[in-house]
Amino acid sequence: YGDTVIDVDVDDAMREALVEGIWDTTALMYSNRSKVDETVADLPYVEGDD
Repeated sequence: YGDTVIDVDVDDAMREALVEGIWDTTALMYSNRSKVDETVADLPYVEGDD
């Protein structure tokens, strides 16, 4: 994007996965289970048993 700079916060596990080329999405989602659950709860089209 040329000279555009975008500041972001990346947690250590995600940064390490990116830098090391290791991207275990299942383990990453499991380690962030509470965030995943919060996101799912906010999606109006997701229904089901917990």
